[in-house]
Amino acid sequence: MIKTLLDLLQFLFTNAQLLTSALILTLLSIYLSKTIKQNSKTFYFILSIPFLLFTIPFILRLSGVDIINLATVPVLGHIVRDYMLWGTFGHPLFIVVMYMGALDPKLSFVKKLKYIRKELAIVGGFPVFTHLLWRIFNNFPNAWQFFTDNESFVENNQVESLLGATLVNFSFVFGVLMFLVFLPLWITSFDIVRKRMSVFTWKKIHKLAYVFYAAMFIHAMGISVGGILNTPPSSPRQTIEIQATGSLPTSITDYRLPLQTRRYIQVASLLLIYGSYVVLRVRKSRKDKKRKSDKKIALSENRLE
Repeated sequence: MIKTLLDLLQFLFTNAQLLTSALILTLLSIYLSKTIKQNSKTFYFILSIPFLLFTIPFILRLSGVDIINLATVPVLGHIVRDYMLWGTFGHPLFIVVMYMGALDPKLSFVKKLKYIRKELAIVGGFPVFTHLLWRIFNNFPNAWQFFTDNESFVENNQVESLLGATLVNFSFVFGVLMFLVFLPLWITSFDIVRKRMSVFTWKKIHKLAYVFYAAMFIHAMGISVGGILNTPPSSPRQTIEIQATGSLPTSITDYRLPLQTRRYIQVASLLLIYGSYVVLRVRKSRKDKKRKSDKKIALSENRLE
């Protein structure tokens, strides 16, 4: 039973990564809310290790120091790669943080999540910083060439769809703006920085959170839709991919949906997640506004009496 559940989770994670990761991280955050709050520095330290394992060698290589690429190390490399991928940890965790502002704070599970909202934002910041740094140095130069020297880019790269290539490369360039919005939000979440700021300044900076949420959607959607447009269509007969094990599949984990299908699932997931958030956030804003209005009316009536 447990093996079947784990196999199912692995299948869902492989083919619907964003939704599965967001669900798992939500459940873990609710279950571990007290532990995370009481041991926040320990969580920061542990979850910053992959960040350091990637960032330090990366900076050293940029400085001309030849050092082993940890991403190529068998087990450790897999951890580092999953850690810095957009849909595995950072993006789903910030989706959890994002939804806290749209849900009813009276619900018990929302209370548990809001209790550790700051901690989740800090923890999620490590993989997001790693991902954006990796994208800026590895994808931004090539993406910038697409807009500044399009002919050379098309000659040196496989471009199936000009629109698709435009969306993908715009998303990589847009990532720099997202990084600039993310950085002050993340840095000012740490207590050591927050305590040195006035409440007014801190709140003003953190209004950028809504800009960052929108930027996450644009970045992820641009890459997903652009990837769909820029990938040649698969054979009509191809319904599944079987892992190259040399034998017939024996469990659900041996099945892998085609790349295009996974990209369509990614787009649907993004529309579902962010569309639901907007609906819930607007509804909550209207309720809050009505509650404040009713409170003012009640106070006015009491004064008249």
